[in-house]
Amino acid sequence: MERGERIGVLLETDTAGLARLFEDKKWSDSLGRDVTVFTAPCWLVGGGEDDIAGLCRREKLDRVVLVGPPAGGHVPEWVDHDGGDTAVPVVCAPWREQGVPEGADEALARAKVQRAVEMALARVRQARRPQLVNVTARRRVAVIGGNHAAWQAVEALLEGGLEVLLIASEPPRGCFYPLDEQLVGRLSSRPEVEVIDRAELSALTGCLGAYRLLLHTPRGARTEMVGALVVAVDAQTEPLEDLAGLPAGELVLSLRDYVQACRRGEKVADKVCIWLDRDGLDRSCAGRAALEAARQHAARGGQPTLLCRQIPVYGRDGQLLYDQARQAGVTIIRYEQEPQFESNDAACLQVSVTDNVLPDRRLHLSVQRLVIPARVRPSALHARLAELLRQPLDIEGYLQPGNVRHRPVASARRGIYFIGGCHDQCHPGEAALEARAVLAGVRAQLADGKLRLPAERVVVDGDKCASCLTCYRECPHGAITPNTAQHRMDILDPACWQCGICTAVCPGRALEHGSLNLAQMRALLEVAGRDLQGQAPVVVFACRQSAVAAAEEANRLGLSLPAEVVLVDVPCAGLVSEQMILDAIERGARGVLVLGCHHDNCRSLWGSDLARKRLERLEASLQALGVGDKRVLYHSLAANEAHRLQHLLEQACQELADGRIGD
Repeated sequence: MERGERIGVLLETDTAGLARLFEDKKWSDSLGRDVTVFTAPCWLVGGGEDDIAGLCRREKLDRVVLVGPPAGGHVPEWVDHDGGDTAVPVVCAPWREQGVPEGADEALARAKVQRAVEMALARVRQARRPQLVNVTARRRVAVIGGNHAAWQAVEALLEGGLEVLLIASEPPRGCFYPLDEQLVGRLSSRPEVEVIDRAELSALTGCLGAYRLLLHTPRGARTEMVGALVVAVDAQTEPLEDLAGLPAGELVLSLRDYVQACRRGEKVADKVCIWLDRDGLDRSCAGRAALEAARQHAARGGQPTLLCRQIPVYGRDGQLLYDQARQAGVTIIRYEQEPQFESNDAACLQVSVTDNVLPDRRLHLSVQRLVIPARVRPSALHARLAELLRQPLDIEGYLQPGNVRHRPVASARRGIYFIGGCHDQCHPGEAALEARAVLAGVRAQLADGKLRLPAERVVVDGDKCASCLTCYRECPHGAITPNTAQHRMDILDPACWQCGICTAVCPGRALEHGSLNLAQMRALLEVAGRDLQGQAPVVVFACRQSAVAAAEEANRLGLSLPAEVVLVDVPCAGLVSEQMILDAIERGARGVLVLGCHHDNCRSLWGSDLARKRLERLEASLQALGVGDKRVLYHSLAANEAHRLQHLLEQACQELADGRIGD
């Protein structure tokens, strides 16, 4: 912090008792001559950021501490106060999350709030003034896929005033939903749409606003620049095989062939048995297609029977389709035990099945064809795209795991979205909703054709960087790229989430977090490590996405957290390095806890997993040195686990009090 700079402490007077805690003039004077307190009922409602920027402009404030808003909510890290190149850094003092609900001991409440404010001031004094830059962002979006979901995305993006590049492929054989040919014809003729047939993405570089795609097309390679990318590929149907115990030959027909024959009005056979859910529950599009094809077959005089474990009623009009099928004459049998099949001759198949409605009676059917859906699996394209996009697959091999931070359509890379069957079963109506969600995200990021953001969200020391690629491999957001010309790593600021993983894993300490550097953390821990009401504190590094939100929820529920706990909010548990933990212990902490997200729920994908492994290694080292058993601990937590947070902290503090750890 430079001499003569002013810090504004913005206090919310709507919070009961908060203003009263600032009446201690001796304490408020100790905050420093550079600190001025400003009050308002609420600082972050409506045009809150504009109000803060206006205050900074009028009062010539250089740094801001917010006291009142929850740290887990939307608190800006900076405000653009004058439209210039430099912004005002903003730090939140998360007093609610310190675990003192209303009605608690006033002396403890005062001490905790004062500690939170002092920690925030220590942090903001060491903060770097953000240097703002304007980055041009292309308002053109690429969509990969040729199914109904891809065209739904195209339609939504066009309605949003964006240009679209459709990297089209043949409609996938894993999806039974037909294309809306009228929609395809109408959209493909629009001048804002360019369609490249039979193209394949072979390389992807860049970031939000400036993705560079290398495509292989029938006419050769070509490069395209887009601002965002929507993946709408689908699953793939495998050949109909693994028919052990079933008759061979023409008696068995794939569901796809049956559906296509019914759509064309062709006669398959009079008596047909459709067997769904043979290998677990089938995809909803297969069940819906089977129901529609059976209805068409029955309407032309056929006698179809549909066997299923779960009645195939899907989508908004699923019940209507089911009723129409039953009215047309389709027999639907719900079973639990596997049906039995026996072939007596080349033209007839005997089916034996127990209906759940009549569990004591075995039904026997004689049919001419057995229709079975082929297994549906993610194609090799899913794995190839995951590698190109540097994003993980789910446990079944589909794109976009079920991470609560990014579902339903977003990803850990800004400007990359997933829609349709590439990540889930997706009815056309659901695809339309997902397409609207994609549009909302894209417009929020690319609406103005430019991005205004701080430069150097992570600062690289070129003299220390050995280009070991550790940060490149561990970054989940695609924000780091090798600079081979200068033998260093470059940070793509529009892509950076400032999770801090790269700064913690860098073996040469060549990377520094732009808004929570090591000097800030040490100044903060100097305050956090001081005795609190006569006892050494337990420092808790808490992820804002999970543990901080849980602490805020605990406050709303009136749950008290242990008095000795001092919470330090961090953007991701993956930021907490061994050095930070040792600094906390050196500065007086009796014990250190790191609280991150549950496995596969981290916004930075594997940030919490990295933190857990790091803590395990550090704990083993401390034990070997005789520093104490379990002096440092890691726990996973969800934002809605306020009671579990209280239990974990009470348990850890009790063990410390008993002398079992931290001796």
